[in-house]
Amino acid sequence: MKKKMIGVLVTSAMIAALLSGCGSREASSTSTTTEEATEAATTAETEEETTEAASEEETTEAESESETEAVSEEETTEAESESETEAVSEEETTEAESATETEAVSEEETTEAESETESESESEAVTESESETEEETTEAESETETEAASEEETTEAESETESESETEEATEVESESETVAELQEEESETEEATESESETETEEETTEAESESESETEEVTEAESETESETETEEETTEAESESESETEEVTEAESETESETETEEETTEAE
Repeated sequence: MKKKMIGVLVTSAMIAALLSGCGSREASSTSTTTEEATEAATTAETEEETTEAASEEETTEAESESETEAVSEEETTEAESESETEAVSEEETTEAESATETEAVSEEETTEAESETESESESEAVTESESETEEETTEAESETETEAASEEETTEAESETESESETEEATEVESESETVAELQEEESETEEATESESETETEEETTEAESESESETEEVTEAESETESETETEEETTEAESESESETEEVTEAESETESETETEEETTEAE
């Protein structure tokens, strides 16, 4: 695409130079051709910039082709440099011939031919500038390729570091989970041990309470037996007291009887 655009621009510039140079014998024709050539070059540069901005994606795909084209363009630039030296010599001759334009019509024809060669040399200069711009673009593209490759390498290194960090985080999480599981197991074991200890303690307490309750029941039974014995002794004492009272009553009755007998005896004695 670039070659086609450049060829079209060069041919249009050459045609414009030829049309402007045909039929003119004055020196203004050369200046107009140079101005038109410069304008064509500037337009070509602007169009190239626009086309380059629009076809950056196409240039990336055709970089390999552009490298081979750059080699061929360098060869063409070498040939153009040789033609430039020839053009310089021709310009010198055209300057000498422009001073002798009034001498002969044949010299005017030669000057016209030389003006054509000048336009050709100018177009070659334009092509040289375009080749230089193309070389610069190829260099910039190669730099962009190297930058893209370095960016890809950096992205790969970053992805590797990210994967390593992720693996480290995963290992840390696994170790944390393992530690948590171990802690949970230890806690469960300690809880089981505490539960077993509490169960043993409760069993011991229950056995102690049972033994205490048994001892208390034994004490209660002993106290009951003692109270029973005491009640029995009290009953015996009450029986003894009742017996003593009955005996005292009998004694009092006997005394009363003896008193009555003595009274009767006294009465009998008094009666006698």
